[in-house]
Amino acid sequence: MLAIDVALNLDVYRALRGVTDAASVAAVVAEQPAFGSESRHIIRDPEEWFAVERMTDPSFWAGQDRSRDHIVAHLPESVEVIAPFLPMIPERRDVPIVVYPVPGMTTCYGAPDGGQLFGLYHGADAEEMLLFLSHTYYHELSASLSSEAARAAESDPSTAERFQRWVMLLIRNEGIANFAVLEPLRGLRDRGIPFHYFKYAQLVDNIDATAKAMFAYQQLMAMLNHETVEKVSRRVSAVLKNPRLPVINLIGIHMAEAIARHFGERTLLDVDQKEPEEFFDRFARTGDPLCAELLGTTASGATA
Repeated sequence: MLAIDVALNLDVYRALRGVTDAASVAAVVAEQPAFGSESRHIIRDPEEWFAVERMTDPSFWAGQDRSRDHIVAHLPESVEVIAPFLPMIPERRDVPIVVYPVPGMTTCYGAPDGGQLFGLYHGADAEEMLLFLSHTYYHELSASLSSEAARAAESDPSTAERFQRWVMLLIRNEGIANFAVLEPLRGLRDRGIPFHYFKYAQLVDNIDATAKAMFAYQQLMAMLNHETVEKVSRRVSAVLKNPRLPVINLIGIHMAEAIARHFGERTLLDVDQKEPEEFFDRFARTGDPLCAELLGTTASGATA
């Protein structure tokens, strides 16, 4: 049994509450170990990471307090959303996750030792915010679920083989993390909720956009060899950050849905100690019409 133990830590929130300028933001970040290795980048350019221009406005802080209070009140619900989608494993394995709500921060990322620096985006709908928080939990599980080879690729993707495995791992993890929240996400979209966290939500279910994302992935991987890995890694970083074509999200979601449809959700979630290549192989065997777009294969998985 895999169980996630989610706790809230408000130390970062308290330290930043009421801060109104970039220098003060940098000073807090320097003092808070939760920011991890990214702290040096934030300190160098706080306005790239924080909505500093809003932090002089009392109404901004009132909104941040409401977001914080919503997470405090509904943290158990955020865990309940993801619980049915945890991989089945034979032994008891507890995964602690610490959530640090961060006022004014305009991104979210993993903190040291299994935490989540969770930016409170100005103007975001409370339901969307909580759903995105649920989605982040799956990413925090990856260290517990990944094989030794996958962990090596993630920590040092400096060879062509490791780099490709790392990108495949990103696609698999993003796909399953989104699959777990997909139905409520579609519900928010149907209700016309403006998206601040799930910025790719309007492109989910868009087959043309998904096919373009797969073609972009295939092009990048075709360029990859031991001589080009550094160049391709820079290109991939740019592609991953492109909000107009969120390659990792669209590919992962489509693959996850196809696998669940063809083999069942239990097979989709069977990823403990499995290589990400197996996720791609399962997709190839679904007969999905977009197999050829992603893999250069026929729908049956045979080489075209």
